[in-house]
Amino acid sequence: MRKSMLMLTYVFIFMSVVFNLNAQNSFDLQSVKPDSRLVDAFDLSFVNRIQKENPALVLYYNFYLDSAYYISVLPADKNEFLSNLKSIDVDDNIETSEINILMYKLDLNFEQRSYYRIGNSDRVMIFYSGKELNEKFNDYRASLGLLNTNVVR
Repeated sequence: MRKSMLMLTYVFIFMSVVFNLNAQNSFDLQSVKPDSRLVDAFDLSFVNRIQKENPALVLYYNFYLDSAYYISVLPADKNEFLSNLKSIDVDDNIETSEINILMYKLDLNFEQRSYYRIGNSDRVMIFYSGKELNEKFNDYRASLGLLNTNVVR
């Protein structure tokens, strides 16, 4: 397991303990099924273990895979910006929902967004900052009834 994925795992295990995702919810965390991309990134036994022992982590990973970034096409006048970006090799024809960002070594930032050029194209994967992603995840958990919305963020 890569060092960054291990660190990510520790962070989200900590988050699940601190925020006590299993408390006062009407949403059944046990019903959360892991995205198939998790099995591609981790071994099956690890995915099965977290699904059983910490389904909140599966919920987060599923959310992360679909919501950590968006793709934008940059205009030609941004070529200099594009040429300075790190590149990520993603098939141009792949659907966004099929991209497995857990399979890439990414240098993401908690305070600011991170940008990766898709191959040699004019498309850019824009990753939300860790702060933004936490807010989005909290909103998602609140929509499922998994977060006390009276808590000040």
